Amino acid sequence: MSSLYETQAKFYASITEESGSAEDLILDGGLLSPTGRLEIYSDAYKIRLLDVLADTFSAIHTLLGDDDFERVGLAYIESYPSSSYTLADFGHEFPSFAESNSQQQTGLMREMSEFEWDLHLLFTAQNPQPVKVEQLTNLDSAVWPELRFSLIGACHFVRFHWDVPNLWSAIRQEQYRPVEKLAEPQMWLLWRDGLETRFRSIPDAEYRALSLLDQGCSFAGMCEVVCAEEDGLEAENIAGLLQRWIDDGLFAQISRPERETEHLSVPL
Repeated sequence: MSSLYETQAKFYASITEESGSAEDLILDGGLLSPTGRLEIYSDAYKIRLLDVLADTFSAIHTLLGDDDFERVGLAYIESYPSSSYTLADFGHEFPSFAESNSQQQTGLMREMSEFEWDLHLLFTAQNPQPVKVEQLTNLDSAVWPELRFSLIGACHFVRFHWDVPNLWSAIRQEQYRPVEKLAEPQMWLLWRDGLETRFRSIPDAEYRALSLLDQGCSFAGMCEVVCAEEDGLEAENIAGLLQRWIDDGLFAQISRPERETEHLSVPL
């Protein structure tokens, strides 16, 4: 007699069409043959995974339409079968797969699917309690230049060549409209605030300021760098931005290390 593990493995391989058949595990009799009964489980398995993809990549589903999304989705399930007890990572290869298997604007499809996967990752990421403004109000002004601000884990920067976030919002509101490629790429900030995923476009100077802080640059060092740049921030604007960053819940921690971090750079 087969062990429980062997029975489960044989049944799984059969319904995922990896190998062999499990017909000998199914009792004969009734209106359906063992093959017919196995086909019910096999179809249900694929439908469930297709539902997961449609939920994670809802805008891609809208852009492709039901038939094309089912075609691409089933091909993805065959190429990248689920290999984990959780479905949280199931769509990690879907952005590149959808781009290469779609007959529509490939650049838009790639950026939209990556955007939706980023939102999924942000929602499932672990996040500490963010820094609150009350933690800063009682600080002595002398310590401010040395302060370091660490970004939360559920925070991403993405540069889009298509107006993907606004198109995604329009699709969610059932106001889908065709879009053209942007004249200039636009940086966007994506993050999770509590249980809500949020995003907004940001100027390059704000992106550089946040990136410097996230690399360990002191508050004074960040101000010095971004205020000296040709397209940088004005000193009087930084306080307002800091207030917004805190209100948005972007910082996981503030600290005062003993010495200055050196050799910082901002990725483009």
